[in-house]
Parts: sequence; C-alpha cells; structure tokens
Amino acid sequence: MLPSSLQLKNVLVATPVLLLGGTEMQMLSMVRILVKNGYRVSVCCYYEYDLHIVDEFQSAGAVVELLHLNRSIGKSTFGEIVDLFRALVAEFQSHSGSVVHVQYVAPGLVPILAAKFSGVRTIFATVHYPRHTLGAMELFFVRLAARMCNLFMCNSAATERSWFGTHRLYDASMRLNGRHCTIYNAVDEEKISSLSSSVDRDAKKGELGIGQEKIIGVVGRLRSEKGHEFLFYAMVKVLHSFPSVWLFLVGDGPDKDRLHALAVKLGIEKSIIWAGAKTQEEAFSLYGIMDVVVVPSQFEGFGLTAAEAMAAGIPVVASNVGGLPEVVEDRQTGLLVPPRDVEKLSASILELLTDPAKRSRLGVNGRLRVQQLFSLERFRASIVSVYEHF
Repeated sequence: MLPSSLQLKNVLVATPVLLLGGTEMQMLSMVRILVKNGYRVSVCCYYEYDLHIVDEFQSAGAVVELLHLNRSIGKSTFGEIVDLFRALVAEFQSHSGSVVHVQYVAPGLVPILAAKFSGVRTIFATVHYPRHTLGAMELFFVRLAARMCNLFMCNSAATERSWFGTHRLYDASMRLNGRHCTIYNAVDEEKISSLSSSVDRDAKKGELGIGQEKIIGVVGRLRSEKGHEFLFYAMVKVLHSFPSVWLFLVGDGPDKDRLHALAVKLGIEKSIIWAGAKTQEEAFSLYGIMDVVVVPSQFEGFGLTAAEAMAAGIPVVASNVGGLPEVVEDRQTGLLVPPRDVEKLSASILELLTDPAKRSRLGVNGRLRVQQLFSLERFRASIVSVYEHF
C-alpha cells in the first residue's frame, strides 16, 4: 500500500522542449519512477517537441500538454516572456495542489515565478547544464531561483559548483539540509547491457557494409557544444594509423550540414557512417557494435552517453570538462583528454584501438562504476526520498 502522500499528489513537470537528448531521457526516467510510485504526472512543454518523444512520455504514463508557444532564436523577447508567464500561470492554476518540477530552468526565472504566482506550494527545479560562459545575470537568476524552490537539484557536482560554489551529493539516507544538491543522472544498466550484448555484431556490421574493422562510436545531437568537429580533425590522424576504422555517428541536429562539409574538406567522409537519430532502444543496441565511444564535448553537465557506453562495457574517451570526470574515471573506466585538444584526443583513441586488453579492462570497470553510482535504483531512491520529504 502506498503512503497517502503518494496517493494524493499530482506532479507537473515543466520543460521548454521535448526533443531527443540526454536531458529528456533523464526526465523520462524520473517520470517512470514517479508514476510507478503512485504519482499522477503531467508534462507541460512550452516550445519545440518531437512527436516520438511525446509518445515516449505518454507511454510512461504521463499526460503531455503542449503549449505550442513561439520563441525567437537566441534570447526571448519581452513579449514572448510575458506570453510564457501567462500560459504557465494558467497551466499551473489548472493543476491545483500539484508539485511543479521545472526542468532546464529556462528561460530565466519565468517558470518558477509563474509557479510562485500560481500559489504552488512545492516547487522543485533541476538544472542540467553548468554555468560555462554564462554571465553574472544568469548566475543571479539561478541563485534566486534556488531560494524560491523547495529544492534545487543539479545533475553533477560540477554543475552545482559552477552555480553555487559548493556541492553536496544527495542520497536517500541523508537528511535534506539546504536549498540545493546534486542527484546524479541514471542509466538503465540492465537494459543497456541486455540490448547491446544481444546484437549479432557480424550480422549488423554486414548490414552496414563493414567487415571486421574497428568502430569508433559517438552518440549525441549534432551541435557545436558536443565537439564533433574536434573529433573529425582527430580522425585524420587516427585514419593515418588505422585506415580501415569507421566513425559511427548516432544523432542528428542543426550542425549536420556543416559537419558533413568539414568531413569532405578533411577527406574523411568515406570513413563516416551517419546513422541519424535513433530511439533510445535502437541507440542502446548500437553500442553493441562499437569498440570505443568518444564524448568530445566542449562542456557537459553530466555526460549521459558516457555512462550509457560504460553500462554496455565499452571504454570511453571523453573531454575532461564539466561532469564528465565524475562519470569517467581516468585510466580506470576510460581516458580523459583536455577539450578541443586534437593531438591528445587522437592519441587516446589510438591507445585504445591498439590495446584490446585495456579496452576490456576499462569496459568491465566502467560497468561496475555505473552500477555503483549511476544506477536507476539509486536515482529512484533519491527522487522518491525528496518527494516524500515534501
């Protein structure tokens, strides 16, 4: 029998977008956990969405409400902010008694102010990105947002430190103390391991026109912050030593045409497979044909694809930036390199390609690290503990 507090609470998850990305997949995990633990969950999306991702949230048991609001590229105009505030106030007031859980905390303070104005008593927020290049105004807004929330959660210690100067890793055994904390993202290790290991590598490679060649995998949106261009330059050096290696890109995004032009310019286009956007299950299966996964991000709040690859037992080469060093333990579960350092990136990839024993050892260690720190069970216990507290 569920506690009465769980039986009675509604949750409204507020997010600017529902697109195919790590943040949405983490939100989806949270929604599944809340639904399974007796909450009635609605998801309110203000702006862009992918119908497939909407279906994923609905299949998880959430009611999805799409506001269809427009916004400018870059900073929102004053009129757009006012429209968003009014729309969210109406949405929050129609869910009286709800917990509102704001994701991304963007644009600015608007969703949290709207929740306060609507009389919502329990407000949570999760920020998925580090401060990075954002200025003093954004820092002020986020710190003010934290003061207005019952609890402000960050997806890594690096993210929390970038906004607040300190961090506190929360788990279900701790007492809540303070307005902000870190709750690590989670991956479904069992599902990833099952799907990736069940793939017939030879048959799948045959479908792709690949023989026994090694595959370097990258999973993520094709956007500048993900650092694909630096990997492309590194691939020139990798191909000099391993001319038959393949770069397997899973994902789509606004930089696809630019990256394709760069690949042609560098003469590596014939060594790249552009797999395009895939469902979560398809991406998990494709880890099964990869020998090394590279996460060359310029900044990263957590690094979900690194954790997914580790769950599949694949060694990772990742940028030593943001939350990635908390996911990838250098020389134990993968290799860390400075962001944008083409020389060290190519050298690290070659180090793993030439040493199968090291790939195997790092892969085994990576799976154990995921089980210990980034499991769904640990995440579930933390989220349920937070919700029950309030």
